[in-house]
Amino acid sequence: MTDQRLERNPIALLGELLATEEKTTDMLERLVGKQIFVRVLSQQTTGRTIHRESVLYSEELPYIVSHNFVVIDSEQIPRQLHELIAIKKIGIGKAMNQLELASSRHVCTYGWIKKDNVVDFEGNYSDLQCVQGEQFIPFKRYSITFRPFNRPGMRLIEYFNPILIHTREEW
Repeated sequence: MTDQRLERNPIALLGELLATEEKTTDMLERLVGKQIFVRVLSQQTTGRTIHRESVLYSEELPYIVSHNFVVIDSEQIPRQLHELIAIKKIGIGKAMNQLELASSRHVCTYGWIKKDNVVDFEGNYSDLQCVQGEQFIPFKRYSITFRPFNRPGMRLIEYFNPILIHTREEW
C-alpha cells in the first residue's frame, strides 16, 4: 500500500497495523506522520522475565498513540537488545531498528475489544491512557522470535487509540 493511499484511507492503515507482522512503531509513525517515542510506565524483572508497561506518543500530538504490555524472556533475545530495552528503556521497535535485528512475528489475535475487557498478560484490568470515553479499542496480541533463538523472546499486547482512524487533517 502506498503512503498516498494510506493518507486518504486511515482505516485501511489501521487494519494493516492490526494484522501486519511489520514493526508497529514504524507503521504508527507512518500513520500519524510524526516521530513516536516510548514512555515506560512500569518495568519489573523476575528471574529471566521482564514485564513492561509503556505508552507510545508523539510530542506533536495531544494524545497517547498506544498503550502496551510486553513480557520478555531475556534468554530468548539478543544481549544487545536486552541492554537497550531493559536497562536503557528504549522503545522495542527503535532498539530493533538500531541493531538491525532479524526477527519474525506471529500475530495471535487482533481486532476490537470492549474497554471493560482490556487486560494485561496476567489478566489484570488496565485503565488505558490512550482512551477517553471510547467503548471499543483496537488491539493486537503477538509474539516476536529472534534469530538464532527458536522460541519467542517477547509477547506483546498493544492497545491503540481509536482516534487513529481519523484523517490527519482532523488532528
